Amino acid sequence: MIRKMQIIGYLGASTVALGAATLAFALDEPMDVTARFRLALTLTEVNPIEFSPGTGSIDFANAASLVAGTDFVRMATNGALSFGGTLLTSALAAGGPGRVDIAGEGSTSVDVSCDSAGVTLDQPGAGGVQLDFSEASIKLDTTGTGAAQGAHDDLCAGLGVSPFPYTLSAGGAGVVTIGGRVDAVANMPSALYSTANPEGVAFNLRVVYTP
Repeated sequence: MIRKMQIIGYLGASTVALGAATLAFALDEPMDVTARFRLALTLTEVNPIEFSPGTGSIDFANAASLVAGTDFVRMATNGALSFGGTLLTSALAAGGPGRVDIAGEGSTSVDVSCDSAGVTLDQPGAGGVQLDFSEASIKLDTTGTGAAQGAHDDLCAGLGVSPFPYTLSAGGAGVVTIGGRVDAVANMPSALYSTANPEGVAFNLRVVYTP
């Protein structure tokens, strides 16, 4: 008897689990960036400091006898001139004080300071005579018109050293007027001496605004 052998094969089921797919949406949103900048303070030179405006002159009779510290011309912030030693003038009714206009935030405080030394007026041409500008003084008018000056001048004490904290007008205006003194020296020639000449050293005015 021949037995048939039945071979039964089992194919095991193979199952692969698939994770559920996740859908994502990406959107870009452009955004504006703004920043407002403002020039909080401006200074404008209206007039230079002129001891002999126009064609006027400061006169001396004998250059050899001039002495620094004795022979000088002083100008107040209102332009009034006074003389020491032998210097004089018959042609000048007044000098021309310097003027700088301030424009800033209304009713804010500013510190005004200026050079107290180191300012030099130079004779035209290389190697010329130099004269010292000293005793610089300032006055601030907050009407913005140059009138209604204060009761006194404030003597400059150096850049960064404010003689007084000033308050600008409600409209943010201020007018600084500047005077000072120039000393003559022995044997100086007749000339228009200026800080703008090659060996001159300019006068500096500083205004600091702190919000």
